[in-house]
Order: sequence, then C-alpha cells, then structure tokens
Amino acid sequence: LVKSINSSGHKFGLVFAGIGWVIFRELEDLPDDLIFHVNYLGGYQSSFTLNFSKGASTVLAQYYQFLRLGFNGYKAVVKNCMSNAKYLREKLIETRKIQIFDKQSMPLVAFSLIDDSKCSVFDIQARLKARGWIVPAYACPTGATHLKIMRVV
Repeated sequence: LVKSINSSGHKFGLVFAGIGWVIFRELEDLPDDLIFHVNYLGGYQSSFTLNFSKGASTVLAQYYQFLRLGFNGYKAVVKNCMSNAKYLREKLIETRKIQIFDKQSMPLVAFSLIDDSKCSVFDIQARLKARGWIVPAYACPTGATHLKIMRVV
C-alpha cells in the first residue's frame, strides 16, 4: 500500500530548482517528527513544511503554473514529456551501445554504456557539459556500485 508520494517540481512542475512536494495518504502516515507545532497569532497551529531559508519565488512560480495550466494542462505537459522520453529511449537503443535501466513509467531515461572500455558515461557527461548540457552521470549506490549510469529528465 502506497502511503506517500513525492515529486520534484523542478523536474516535472515547470519551475526553477528547489521545490518539491510530498503527499500522504492519511494523516496517520505523516511522521510526528515532521510536524511543527507553533504558537502563532495567539493560538497553536500545526505546520508541515520543510524550510531551507530561501525566497518564495519557486513557490509563487509553481502556484502560477498550477493556476495557468490546471489539471489538463499538466496532463498535456507530462504526456509530451513521456513522448520525448520514448523517442530518446528508442534512438539510444538503435545505437546498440546503450543499456536502458528505467521502467518507462516516468518522463526520464536512465541508461549506461554496454561497453565502457573506450569511453565512460563520465566522458560523455564532460563532452555534453562542454556544449552547455547538464546530464548527470553517477555510480549507483551500495549493491550496484559497479553500475555507472546517466539520467535524462
């Protein structure tokens, strides 16, 4: 049973980096240590926010996008992103040099090189960066540290 869902607004919400959301199925699923009880304007209130002393511009931009696009607008954006990811995935597979690792359930493509003896994902990352593209390459965590992948969102 899924108890919470989180997402990065800067990846799928059409705003600058630094905003994300988490939604809990039931109030009981929200850990107590994430709830702040504050005395505000003469009464106690419960607050669930993760603050990192930033300006509110990302929140305002996200709110504007929610109002401007609405459900159907965001649905169209995600559908377009899924189509782009599918196209990129297909083109990478056609090279016969790439192994795909994503499950095709999100608008992203995660992949590694089948043979990295002459060129690594880190070499590709550096070449892309020199052309102004930021495509992360990294070693996977414990249990798969041998795997070096790239991810396009």
